[in-house]
Amino acid sequence: MFVTNGILFVALLRLMWIPYGLVSYMLGVTSISLLDYMIGTSAIIVMISLYVLLGCTIYQAEEDSENEQTRKQTIIILVVEIAFTIVVTIIIGIWATRIFNSRYEEIEKEEQSKMLSLEEESKSLMKENSKED
Repeated sequence: MFVTNGILFVALLRLMWIPYGLVSYMLGVTSISLLDYMIGTSAIIVMISLYVLLGCTIYQAEEDSENEQTRKQTIIILVVEIAFTIVVTIIIGIWATRIFNSRYEEIEKEEQSKMLSLEEESKSLMKENSKED
């Protein structure tokens, strides 16, 4: 499944909590094409957007903290946006991990069924060869 859908594989790895350098190195030694790698890596834009939202909010909170009323509103907004960013980041990571694991299990089942069919085929060939002798 991942061999035919490299974009999904790269995107899921980018959205999980795996160190970026490790994923890049690992993907570099696989058979994933450069185009699949580049398109799949663009999924990180989702995470970057959340981090930018958080950074802009913190910056705006510091700029708006001149009077007491504005400071309270800014702190409330800041806390809500930080909580939102954390929750969305966790949800995306969990979602990506679940999809990755389910696809991996599908691949393993396919591999096992192929191995069983090859074993059965080799046994039948061995039986045919022994009958001919």
